[in-house]
Amino acid sequence: HILAQFDDESIIVYQAYRREIADYAAKHNKFAGCPFFSESRMTWVKTNFLWMMFRSNWASRPNQTNVLAIYLKREAFETYLENATTKGSVRGFKGTVRLQWDPDHHPSGAKHPYRRAVQLGLKGIPTYATGEDILWIEDVTDFCHEQKKRVEKSEKVAKDKEKEEEELLVARERVYVPESKAARQALDLSECD
Repeated sequence: HILAQFDDESIIVYQAYRREIADYAAKHNKFAGCPFFSESRMTWVKTNFLWMMFRSNWASRPNQTNVLAIYLKREAFETYLENATTKGSVRGFKGTVRLQWDPDHHPSGAKHPYRRAVQLGLKGIPTYATGEDILWIEDVTDFCHEQKKRVEKSEKVAKDKEKEEEELLVARERVYVPESKAARQALDLSECD
């Protein structure tokens, strides 16, 4: 299943970028037009906050120093899922959407033993780059850095994972079940039908 923060209109996906791309995207609510953003390169979005924190090392890896919370229109997200493949592209869909399931992670960075996190690779999707699929973009880098300090502090105080998670503020994520049957089939979520 997909864990995400969502409401009736949007689902939040996360991306980590270099500062110049993040600043442009947060200011303009789009990526197109930013001289540092390549529309021909695959860009990976993640619905899971802690997976993004693992991937970007709490917004500190080179070219991943800023984390964006992208409020994506739910209908766009569903369309991405419907057209997602584990390789190649879907005929008739403009662009490529790659689906990948990765281990979910604890705040410490350790792999979660049971959960997997979804990420989607987007390439050549003009409605994403131009912001048509996006309601708004928020730079959450400062929040990520604050949470990293909480994790580091709690790791020093106690090696107890539950204590670590009590100190941490994260997105309120819950199970997201795609409305579209085609999207559920693309994710092999047939038990939801």
